[in-house]
Amino acid sequence: MMKPMPMLMTVTIVALMLVAIPAYSAEMVRDEATGLTVTPPHGYVVERETPSIVIHAGARFSLRKPLDPPSTGCTVEAQLLPPIDETSAALGRALSARSREGTTTWRDKALLQIMSEVAVRSSRPYSRDGIEALEVEGWPRQGADAAGSRIDRSTRMRIVVLKLGNGYTNVTCRAAVADFPGKRDEFDAVVHGVKLSR
Repeated sequence: MMKPMPMLMTVTIVALMLVAIPAYSAEMVRDEATGLTVTPPHGYVVERETPSIVIHAGARFSLRKPLDPPSTGCTVEAQLLPPIDETSAALGRALSARSREGTTTWRDKALLQIMSEVAVRSSRPYSRDGIEALEVEGWPRQGADAAGSRIDRSTRMRIVVLKLGNGYTNVTCRAAVADFPGKRDEFDAVVHGVKLSR
């Protein structure tokens, strides 16, 4: 017959289990400068990173499961533009109207930028909660320029570019090709957990 576990040991084990739980909970994080909030799916951990380029205000977060390889998971990056004040609102409307009249849409421009780093497999317009977006899937390029780069077909990428009133937010998710189909729901949950409020 087993002896009952001492009370102190039981309390210690329960306390250690409770300490481990927050690392896997889906707690929202917020960047005050941009108003970007990210709520990760269950099991994902969020870490703040430094944006590679900041035009006006920017924020970057990485999301991944603790046991996933560092080369996989998702990044959420916001690049915001300076707000248009009342005196330049008319100029802003004129520029916006001019871009609508042009033949190149914002999605075309975004796709061209993405193609410099990604061998695109598919792209399509995407909408989320009334926000215009672009969804792209492909493989990462490795090398200095798109023309001479090598395509890494062992990794698959999904990029969703959300067009906001004052900038763009890119949600980029990566997984091994074999794991990619099984990660789609998680990657969708990452996109749906991204909000911007100022």
